[in-house]
Amino acid sequence: MDNRSEIQKEWYEFVKACHEKIKKAATGHTILKVSYEDKKGMISTRHIEPYSFSEKGDLYAFCKEKNGIRQFKLQQFKSIENTNINFSPKYEIKIKP
Repeated sequence: MDNRSEIQKEWYEFVKACHEKIKKAATGHTILKVSYEDKKGMISTRHIEPYSFSEKGDLYAFCKEKNGIRQFKLQQFKSIENTNINFSPKYEIKIKP
């Protein structure tokens, strides 16, 4: 397998894992902890409540640090993990298991 194919496979596996963690958090109403790189290249830790995906596959989530809904691009995630911290949904959750 060439390097490009390996990178594509790794990216596919990362996105698949992200989707599984996001679905788990959405259905269980638990907060996700993500390491996220913004447009300026700054990396920060965010605690988010997942609500829906855009047509392009971006995640709409309530960001605890920014105190509002934000659009997150999965390609800007550096890491994602489920927490045991529950949240009460502020909006309809459109992410299905």
